[in-house]
Amino acid sequence: EAFRREVREFIRREAPPDWRWSRYAFDHYSHDDATERFARTMAGKLGARGWLSLTWPAEYGGKRASPLFQLVLAEELEYRGCPGLDVFGVGMIAPTLLRFASEEQKREHLPGIASGRNFWCECLSEPGAGSDLASLQTSTVEDGDSFMVNGQKVWTSGAHRADWCILLARTDRELPRHKGVSFFLVDMKTPGITVRPLLNMAGDYESNEVYFDGVRVPKQNLIGGK
Repeated sequence: EAFRREVREFIRREAPPDWRWSRYAFDHYSHDDATERFARTMAGKLGARGWLSLTWPAEYGGKRASPLFQLVLAEELEYRGCPGLDVFGVGMIAPTLLRFASEEQKREHLPGIASGRNFWCECLSEPGAGSDLASLQTSTVEDGDSFMVNGQKVWTSGAHRADWCILLARTDRELPRHKGVSFFLVDMKTPGITVRPLLNMAGDYESNEVYFDGVRVPKQNLIGGK
């Protein structure tokens, strides 16, 4: 309860009172530049307080706090319409890296999430493979110290704003379709990546199509092996 009061005071002090009535579902991924700037500013402030890595081990900048503290933070930010908590980077990708990434990968990518500096998206679904990820067709070819990636993803929330993505792609077509799929970390500024917005009926967007055309991904960005 003391932490809840601390979070409420932080929001009262840092977030404009009218913000909650105009916010987007994924603020830091909005196509509105001012909205994204404010969300990233708030993420930096949350990161500076150590609130984006509350439950992480101390050796990665965490506080080893109970998951209840993370729940309280999410509740208060959401209830009061305050941006800054990257649901992908903080909520999904960081826990995956802590569990499966190499030590070198953790040291490279966790600080950007903990500080609120880097935002992430998930390149999972495809036009012919929504929730059925075993059907995905995005392919890779090994080329020296890299994988060359070709394919298309769709319904990628925030791809137009994200700094990095996680990518599921097929690395072995000889295996059964639910196997031979690997997990990559990809810098969204890599040549060959094209992002196209999917407009809704109001002319707004948060989701995108993402095309990979000969995108070179270093083998060091493969998580957990092929």
